Amino acid sequence: MGSSPSRINTARVDARINAARTRGALIVDDDGDLVFSEAAIEGAEPFLEQRLTPLAKVGVRSVAWCMMWGIAVGKGQPQYWETQRLGKPLNAAISDPTPVMASGARQAGMEIFGSIRMNDTHDAFGKPHGRLTYSLKIAHPEWLLGDERQKGDFRSTPEALTWSGLDFEVQQVREDRLWWVRNTAEHYDLDGIDSPNEFVELFIADPHT
Repeated sequence: MGSSPSRINTARVDARINAARTRGALIVDDDGDLVFSEAAIEGAEPFLEQRLTPLAKVGVRSVAWCMMWGIAVGKGQPQYWETQRLGKPLNAAISDPTPVMASGARQAGMEIFGSIRMNDTHDAFGKPHGRLTYSLKIAHPEWLLGDERQKGDFRSTPEALTWSGLDFEVQQVREDRLWWVRNTAEHYDLDGIDSPNEFVELFIADPHT
């Protein structure tokens, strides 16, 4: 006879409680939104004080730093992908925040990884501008997983969440993502690269091909 459902549930709850009480190294998945804060406009030191000091105090030892933010945006400032693709400075005090974060993380005893969101679709439901802004998506809407006619409540229809994703069956799409991997590896002193795909698990328009 197997364990009853109630005993199984109790055991799982107890295991989670014990795991939560076990203090270990913490990892932060950083979307990078604070680069558009007032502290970042003031300069590198105020930005790091705002971003990394609180993390160090609670035992964070690893940071997955987003290299191509999908939702962070500042008033009158470029999107972060533009600082790398187009060479636009982030602001007058910080041209590119990734070297600042890399240096600050090491001084704080943390490892830092460049997080390349392989198929971020925040723009499918209006973030941050209410429209598509990444150059590849604008120039080639036929390379997307869907189209704007599928906009809607993503909680009720999956297509409303995935339509703005890139179709990895297209060679140029794969080359674009590879550019980000190479650029991150060649231009930044990081501990590694993180390529999460939890934002949208669909990578080709027709999964049967």
